[in-house]
Amino acid sequence: RRSLRRIAGAVRGTAPAPPGAGAAEAGWLPPPVDEFDDDERALLGGHFSNTDRPVFAITTELQVDRGALMSRYSRSGRGMRRIFLDEFLRDKKRGERFYEKVLGEYGDDSVAELGAAQIAVEGVSNIAVKKIEDRRIGLSFLEKSSRYVTWAEKRGGRYMYYRGADLMESRFGDAYAGACDLAFETYASCLDTMIRYVREACPIGKCSFADTAAGADVPFASMRDEASIKSAKLVYRSATRAKALDVLRGLLPASALTNVGITGNGRAFEYLLAHLNASPLREERFVSGMIKAELDSTVGPFVKRAGTDTRHGRMLIDYIGGVRDVRRGARDLLGIGRPAPPAAPAAASAAAGMSSGKGGGAAPDAIPGARLAECDPQDKELDRIVAALACGESESARYADALGAARSAPFEAKVGIVKRCADLRQNRRHRLPRAFEMAAYTFDVVSNFGMFRDLHRHRMLTMERSLLTTDYGYGMPPEAEAAGIAREYAECLGESKAVFERMRDAMPHEAQYVVNFGYNYPYMMRMNLREATHLIELRTVPQGHTDYRSLLQSMYRQMSEKHPDLVAVMKYVDMKQYDLARLESEKRVVRRMRESGAARAAEPAPGGRIRAGDPGSLTPEEYRVCVEGGTEPPFTGRYHDCKDAGTYRCACCGAALFESGAKFDSGTGWPSFWRPSSDSAVGSSPDASHGMLRTEAACARCGAHLGHVFDDGPAPTGLRYCINSASLRLEADAEAGGGGGRA
Repeated sequence: RRSLRRIAGAVRGTAPAPPGAGAAEAGWLPPPVDEFDDDERALLGGHFSNTDRPVFAITTELQVDRGALMSRYSRSGRGMRRIFLDEFLRDKKRGERFYEKVLGEYGDDSVAELGAAQIAVEGVSNIAVKKIEDRRIGLSFLEKSSRYVTWAEKRGGRYMYYRGADLMESRFGDAYAGACDLAFETYASCLDTMIRYVREACPIGKCSFADTAAGADVPFASMRDEASIKSAKLVYRSATRAKALDVLRGLLPASALTNVGITGNGRAFEYLLAHLNASPLREERFVSGMIKAELDSTVGPFVKRAGTDTRHGRMLIDYIGGVRDVRRGARDLLGIGRPAPPAAPAAASAAAGMSSGKGGGAAPDAIPGARLAECDPQDKELDRIVAALACGESESARYADALGAARSAPFEAKVGIVKRCADLRQNRRHRLPRAFEMAAYTFDVVSNFGMFRDLHRHRMLTMERSLLTTDYGYGMPPEAEAAGIAREYAECLGESKAVFERMRDAMPHEAQYVVNFGYNYPYMMRMNLREATHLIELRTVPQGHTDYRSLLQSMYRQMSEKHPDLVAVMKYVDMKQYDLARLESEKRVVRRMRESGAARAAEPAPGGRIRAGDPGSLTPEEYRVCVEGGTEPPFTGRYHDCKDAGTYRCACCGAALFESGAKFDSGTGWPSFWRPSSDSAVGSSPDASHGMLRTEAACARCGAHLGHVFDDGPAPTGLRYCINSASLRLEADAEAGGGGGRA
């Protein structure tokens, strides 16, 4: 630190130099840089971002060479670019051989972290995806949402759930398929009812929106600007639809197929593959093989040991299986396992941290919520945090000495140190110093499986979970009762429970597939104060799901009771409840879209597109139609006389809206369809703009304006969906070879 200060002393206050600036201009003393002649610079051009500066990006095409170059760094005094010229440029197998030696012969696992890959896994069950996401270190995930995307879509006339031979060819196959079909049918049939209820319970007239004419948020009835009114309706449709999907996701079975994107390094993938291969579920073992095949084609040398046919891979799989046996022994030792049969259905408890509602077949102690099971006294945790803070960036302090001094320091002075950290935070993204990781909390949690999916992704948590069962009952959403669908909801979950009970003894792991998201699920969570601050502040924001917001608010209250002076660092916990959780968030999205469209319409990106926010890259005309509710002139849209075969998708979110087979020539000058691609693809609402009473058509997924629906269409529906071309993107059938051309 002192030598760096001497170097920096002469340049204190100078601004960073632009890329390529010399040492004098930069105001700092750069380290030596390898020198290259013109020929060498030309050779390096496609492999590194520059050849004359000490900081550069590695851009060479082969992933294995990138990682090998970084690893080679540690055993050479030469710069990386010189190593590349000397060893890699003319030897295309150099990187691969390097990893075979380091991983295979030396067993240096850390170098496997230098190879990174992005893998998409589609059409797998929620059971398999949760097993994948259990491996949180070294991997990042993005998964299909159950809150903003409808799951009622059919493929090939069938609902999308796991239909592996291990289940379908078992003696439970028919009962399993029947329960899953019932779950999806109930979900799909109740969606419109729930949307109507949500909009009746919280009508648009009770909401306020930004009005350009007024220059402020005003009640919807007071809005005057036509474009602002269109935007307000889009926001309202999206928020109310999200609320309806929130309520109904409890009906979905864990067998429902989903998609997940995985980004990670070779070492993390190696452990993921081993855990999947050690699974008793056929689906998870099959997914492991497919992931391994794709990794072999991209970062093969980094995961070479992960196969079931290698000694290293086989030993790791056997170890994981052995741990499963140890867990079974621990349960036998402690005498714990399946809960006792219930004496009566238990009701969900709002006081315990979840929305109230009638339970179904729950164990007597299965009240949903979070219970603080373990934490040390506040004074001990306070001493640890203050001692760790003192050690950070010190010259020679040792933690043991700092901890001893902290124990004898005045309590109020130590609280003052913690308060100073809290005062520095200006928003929830200001993370606490790592010293706050010294305090820890263990919670015993019972929540529905849908909520578990939301909390499962936080990487710093220690989480242990059981198999998914129906033993802990479910909570009936109050909205389901109010909307008049409680009977359908209960019948659906009751059928799932009946099938689960038939399957569980013979197929305990496979029986998980039939359990609905709405069933309660026990797991433990241990987290430090720093991570708890991030988790609770993030998950209590207004747009969060009502259930997990209530659960995290309960955690916050319990932590505050035990450690009031420490938990005061959580400055941005929202303890309120909201009728339309997504409303304010959707308003911000549309506001950013409007600002982005207005600011950048004059500066289009390549291809004439603007960067318009969440709906993707929209042209100014697409933005005017989809977001502001505009209408394109007749006979001008690119699809009004298009005859190409394919699927017409939403220009904003990509949802399937119409099939070309339902398109007909209405003579109006706009693309016309006699039905949507599915019953849940297109939403409708009254539109009284321009002095006319019409029915507006909007994307059911994102609320983008599409056009209007009229009752003068052909049989069998008698409907005409009159749609703007600007709101559509045609995904041509592969065999057609077209892309939106004209007949």
